Amino acid sequence: MPEAPLVPRSAFTLPTVYEMSAELPELEEAEFDAFDEAFRTLQDSLGAHDNAHQVLGHPWWQQSDARVEAQLVSHGLDCGGGWPATPEAEALKPGASAWRLLWQVGSDDELGLYWGDLGNLYLLIRDEDLAARRFERAWLILQCG
Repeated sequence: MPEAPLVPRSAFTLPTVYEMSAELPELEEAEFDAFDEAFRTLQDSLGAHDNAHQVLGHPWWQQSDARVEAQLVSHGLDCGGGWPATPEAEALKPGASAWRLLWQVGSDDELGLYWGDLGNLYLLIRDEDLAARRFERAWLILQCG
């Protein structure tokens, strides 16, 4: 990665519909899309994701909630073709809520960073591993738009 100065600033982030899906009732596709669009519009109005780089907070998922993928791969399941639809995967999915964004690096024209089709890199870690500074247990996940 090219060297670039870090300029810290506070930002207000919100969970996406993917992060909240466990807390939401079953939504029809149109309801899900409307809910997702409302969150994205609010996030855009707050300017929270102007360049998609951040430390902590709620990630700006390009696709689905990558915490699920981190949970599954950290337990040895292959997610290369999508999330496996197995009883083992279903049993592990609730543990995804223990994962947090540590660092998000987005595609950035100014820095010449392009992750696939304007994607983001997400460095995710479990709460307990972050508290114990076990950074070797973090997972790096790429999502493209």
